[in-house]
Amino acid sequence: MDKVITAIQWLFGVIVFGLYGGIEFAQSWGDVLFNVVNIAAYSTGIYLLQKAKRLWLYNKKIKEIKRKQHAAIRQLGVTTISK
Repeated sequence: MDKVITAIQWLFGVIVFGLYGGIEFAQSWGDVLFNVVNIAAYSTGIYLLQKAKRLWLYNKKIKEIKRKQHAAIRQLGVTTISK
């Protein structure tokens, strides 16, 4: 439910700020639409970059945990028996 509310707020913000900026400086309604689309694309790009960064940090953390596990196993001298 929080994601739905956030999406609605984001969409409302894009439309309001896009229209405000568009109406303030626009020559025509085509310019207003261009501003709204431009802000939406910019916001989507930032959102995707944040997701990519979060995924990268998550993968980095997983690799660090695995590295520590392997180091602990080597330090204990435990060997695995393969069949």
